[in-house]
Amino acid sequence: MLYKIKSSLFFRLVLLPAIIIFIMAWLVTKQEGYAFIISISTALVGWNNSNILSNLNFIRSETSKNRDSVAQYVDKLFDEMEALFTDRSLKRDKLETILSSRVSILELRLNHIQGRTKMTLLSTEQITALRNNPLDLLDSQEYKTHLLSMRFEYLEAIEQNYSDWIKNKI
Repeated sequence: MLYKIKSSLFFRLVLLPAIIIFIMAWLVTKQEGYAFIISISTALVGWNNSNILSNLNFIRSETSKNRDSVAQYVDKLFDEMEALFTDRSLKRDKLETILSSRVSILELRLNHIQGRTKMTLLSTEQITALRNNPLDLLDSQEYKTHLLSMRFEYLEAIEQNYSDWIKNKI
């Protein structure tokens, strides 16, 4: 059954367009040699264009998935920080260790995305600030508002950088 589906798909996607182009070229030129060359070259150009468009769409969809996973990770990181800040027995060393490990994982993800797509979702300064700024909030009473504003700042930066990347790709 699978063989029939694959052969039917091959016929519809490969052979049928080539045959149609060959017949049209033969009707125009009345010479089989020219018609064969025209049909093969036209089919190859069409398949090449389809391959290029498919590849671009694949890259965009993968980048979008990666962007979403980074945004979710940042959101989860801020949820975790908020939970940690509610614990008043939290020590600066413990917070620094947790932040350092989580931000390092985030940095690895961002470097992976940048290596594959040449897109920078968060700058190095933003990552450094994410690693250091919450430590300054440890003694603050208004840590919730600061964390909330930082969360939206980072999520907005991710979305903005992704939008800029898409605009430059088009």
